Amino acid sequence: MLSIASSLPTVHLPTAVQPAGRDAVSLETQAARPVIIPAQGKPAEVASTSTPQKPSQEAFQEASQDRQPSKQQAQQDDAQVQQVINQLKARDSEVKAHEMAHLAAAGGFATSGASFVYQTGPDGKRYAIGGEVGIDTSAVPGDPQATLQKAMIIQRAALAPAEPSSQDLKVAGLAMQMAAQARIEIAQQNRESAQTGQTTATENSAEQNGVQTQGALDGIDDGSDRSRSIAVNADSENALGVLQAARSQFDLRLNLQG
Repeated sequence: MLSIASSLPTVHLPTAVQPAGRDAVSLETQAARPVIIPAQGKPAEVASTSTPQKPSQEAFQEASQDRQPSKQQAQQDDAQVQQVINQLKARDSEVKAHEMAHLAAAGGFATSGASFVYQTGPDGKRYAIGGEVGIDTSAVPGDPQATLQKAMIIQRAALAPAEPSSQDLKVAGLAMQMAAQARIEIAQQNRESAQTGQTTATENSAEQNGVQTQGALDGIDDGSDRSRSIAVNADSENALGVLQAARSQFDLRLNLQG
């Protein structure tokens, strides 16, 4: 809450309502600046006199001269009052444009509408001389990417007016810190994801190499079995040839004896 100390009564800016469970700060215009309303001059009073009454023409001229300063003073007062009203109108437009810029840029993160501090002018009308807009500055739990986007919106909202106040600059600084922390968390998540992906790739590669090795061993076993089968078949054929040759010789001897 801001307070202004001057020759005029102290003016307090209301604090924005903060929803439970959320961090909220206020985006404000410069401290409320009341416009000094000058005291209006009083018409000059005609002093009483005990001198004898003058001729009517002289009395008229003297009365006219006495009223002339009062008329000039009234005109000066009217000019000063109009100047004050113009200042109040300009301040009112500036304050409302300032807060509307905050509100438009804050989007869904605004926790309240624009609230204003008013001053009553010499014309009886109320003019805004200060204001604020509440904005949520809490991080998004478990989502640093969303937190980063939120911080950027908060910073834009704080710097949206043509002339940001000191409070606006403070909120922009907080948003920059919020964004920096979110970037650190995002980088950490990326490193962890890269390490997890590398470990998975290594495990997949090892598993694939194991399958290929087993396939090669199976191929070797199949080849050995086929080689043994061929060798057995060859031995059988050689033995059969020997038996056939021996029988032919036996038959030949029988024929010779007969």
